[in-house]
Amino acid sequence: MKKPTKENQPEARFEFRSFGQDFQPVHQRMAALSQPVPEEFQRRVSREIYIVSPFTNAFNCKIRDEKVDIKKLLRTEEGLEQWDVFLKEQFPLKDQTINEKILPVLLPQPPVAEKREYSSAAWVELLRSTSELLIIRVKKERFGYITDDVICEFGNVWINGARVETVSAESSDKNKVLQVMAELGIKDWENINYLQALKRVTGLSAKRLKYE
Repeated sequence: MKKPTKENQPEARFEFRSFGQDFQPVHQRMAALSQPVPEEFQRRVSREIYIVSPFTNAFNCKIRDEKVDIKKLLRTEEGLEQWDVFLKEQFPLKDQTINEKILPVLLPQPPVAEKREYSSAAWVELLRSTSELLIIRVKKERFGYITDDVICEFGNVWINGARVETVSAESSDKNKVLQVMAELGIKDWENINYLQALKRVTGLSAKRLKYE
């Protein structure tokens, strides 16, 4: 579970994730199957801002640790989603980055960033200028595990204050993810990403979380 460096970027990962309530039995199985993990990954707490567009589920955009972090969905295979880094940049953001790289993947007719640089707060205000985007505050408490090179996670997630639980498994090796999912008893569970879950919890989607 080493942090990636520019010199050693990991391959795009195949990911499974689900949201709901009462995932503690899966959490316990994760802990039982896990090999030792670094202390900094055993429990992590973060506060993030998600920028959710009704026009896409292919670009996951959030602000965390004063960085904008965007992942792109590459493909879906055997029920798993393969995501890769699309953009990671520290604030302040340049207007060219906002206008050419970020807003076009979120909105068909985006507003124009006119200032040369934007702090995170100023950028959020720009996004609020359109009623088409949801700005969602998310708090995460994540517990990390690793089994057979598959990174697993149980998390408590507060979406604008509403608490749900999440479990996930991810690796660049699709077959290893499927094997670990079988060991955890979740191979037939619904796989939904953060964007889909946020849309269901906030009402942007008519669907509800399956495991409420």
